[in-house]
Amino acid sequence: MLRAQEERPQIAVDRTSYTFYPNTQPISGRSTSATLNRPHSITADVEIPEEGAEGVLLSVGGVDGGYSFYVKDGKLCYVHNYVGKEITIVRSKENVPAGRHELRFEF
Repeated sequence: MLRAQEERPQIAVDRTSYTFYPNTQPISGRSTSATLNRPHSITADVEIPEEGAEGVLLSVGGVDGGYSFYVKDGKLCYVHNYVGKEITIVRSKENVPAGRHELRFEF
């Protein structure tokens, strides 16, 4: 188990910012920045229609650990899965209103 948590070599050069675009292929967690259990922030540029919207903005990892940033039932949500043992969910108190917004979380 400890070996699975070791830092692995990255092909990409060190970066402080990544931009992801909609309607593209999934990206392997090993091909992007190492954010799991490290301080980071995610900003999503979205446009919410008048009838509302719901879905995942960004998801990293799986049942064995990771996080997801999404809108559900009008609320902005973040779920963090710590190695499959502890799940933390944070929801906004207010609905995300219609219009263009930058939605952000910091870990």
